Amino acid sequence: MYIMMLSDLSPSGKSLLLIRTGALGDLVHASATARWLLDENPDLKLHWLCSPVFFPVIQAVDARIQVWPWHRSFARQLALALWLATLPLAGCVNWQPSVKSGLQLWGLNAFRRLRHGAEPAPVARYRKQKPAVTGALAREQSREQSREQCRIHAVENFFMPLASASFVSQVLSEASYDAMKVEQSGPQGLPRLVPKLGAPEIALSALPAPAQIVLIPGVGGKRPNRAWPASAWLGLIQSLLTHTNARLAILGGPEETALVSQLMAGVANISGLERVVGIPGTLSLPEMMAYLSHTQVVVGGDTGPVHVAAALGCRIVGLYAPTSVARTGPRGPMQAQIITLTPPEALACWPCERKTCTSNESLPSGGDATACIANISPERVLEAVMLLINGI
Repeated sequence: MYIMMLSDLSPSGKSLLLIRTGALGDLVHASATARWLLDENPDLKLHWLCSPVFFPVIQAVDARIQVWPWHRSFARQLALALWLATLPLAGCVNWQPSVKSGLQLWGLNAFRRLRHGAEPAPVARYRKQKPAVTGALAREQSREQSREQCRIHAVENFFMPLASASFVSQVLSEASYDAMKVEQSGPQGLPRLVPKLGAPEIALSALPAPAQIVLIPGVGGKRPNRAWPASAWLGLIQSLLTHTNARLAILGGPEETALVSQLMAGVANISGLERVVGIPGTLSLPEMMAYLSHTQVVVGGDTGPVHVAAALGCRIVGLYAPTSVARTGPRGPMQAQIITLTPPEALACWPCERKTCTSNESLPSGGDATACIANISPERVLEAVMLLINGI
């Protein structure tokens, strides 16, 4: 139940509504724009509409952001629109264009006009940048050129709607607005996430013992081709136990319980097993953030927890193949200590951004292109981890 309040609905209001309900990595990348806005105008009121499960991430970006729940129920969305209509919004940034978000904004603006006689709040819409060229022309280009043009990074992509929205002039200083328009200047990096370690839902004493190296083998269920093979993870674990004295953690979400159990079973007879702990989907999002904030190095693919770890300031070894580093590579406050590994140059079809492989190419050595990420060897990952442990 939302309680109505009276508010000045003049178009010069110093509030913005941001809409991005998920996913985890996208919220992390969009957070750079939110923090930039608050840094440019500390008096700005930011309201962010997202899925309740991701509230801890937005709250870790900046405590000044008011987070609102995105509900699947149309009735609840309508009730929230009625409440949001009372805010003195200069505009809305819809980072998640869809029928549902469109209905939410339609309801908000309808209530603004009917109940308060206010003009509709202007909306800036996000558009994902596509590759500059495709098809035969893309194949004729050099690999380096096509990869460079694959896509701009998500951090810059989320900022682009603001750069073209006239209502932003109402919430920024004249100098900041002119610089943004002329120089296209925006977020220069990703803000450090600061999890609320003292929150009631986090019992730090109940968390697993901190690990110097956290391995995140899962990538979720939507893009399984981003996952490094279990055999490669086992080879890396054995090498880490041999070449370091570090404590290791294998961290998985609820969907990766079986994978974590498989890896733990695979190292059951390896010397040093007492330094390995499996965490099979038992941590909530706040607990995972708290746990990762105490680690040194995180290894994983293009998946939300790795992006969270990068934003927390962890050193990262990212494993990328079908997805583009230029588009969704890890970003964080410790960018100099983020290493991304990709398949060998001989494999020309990556990054393809596809959910399944459609290429018949193979490496000269006989490697199968249908598992391009499998062409990243455990030896290369071990080398990258050692560089980070030793301070590069």
